Amino acid sequence: MENLKSTTNLLKSVMYTMDTVSVVGLDNQDKFIGCAQAIRRATEMVNKYISDNEKKEEKADG
Repeated sequence: MENLKSTTNLLKSVMYTMDTVSVVGLDNQDKFIGCAQAIRRATEMVNKYISDNEKKEEKADG
């Protein structure tokens, strides 16, 4: 579970860094935005997986 949390933190860090980078040219902007959206979606999926597993663990413990 810690590996997933570390992965999420890394993806967030990359995403925040991408937000600060200036991109020139329409083609590069489209690629950049596509990458940012993919990272955001991957982060959401990992966070959902972590949340679902934590809930399952709580039910198993309780």
